[in-house]
Amino acid sequence: MQWVIRVSVVVMGLVRTSITFYTNSTLILWILGADVSFTLMLPHLVSVLFFKVTNGYGAMVGYVVGMTLRILLSENTLGIPVVLQLPGCTLRDGIYVQKGQCPCCAPC
Repeated sequence: MQWVIRVSVVVMGLVRTSITFYTNSTLILWILGADVSFTLMLPHLVSVLFFKVTNGYGAMVGYVVGMTLRILLSENTLGIPVVLQLPGCTLRDGIYVQKGQCPCCAPC
């Protein structure tokens, strides 16, 4: 479990550092960091607290599946297009926007 934590800290640090090259707004980075933390870390916290069968392999698979789904659902602030359309996804000005995403953050 220590190796999973170490590897995930290094990988997340590299990803977050590389994201800083794509945006100029500190607020967008803060919101994106909160989103990534909620999407990737909350399921692990819940599984560790409430299930006895949690292990490192499940944690790594959870990170990979969570990050894959998050990328497929799009991130307008980084210019990642929608690949997996959820119900409520609309087409605005030629760009697909997931329900709940701010249309002002869509790339122009």
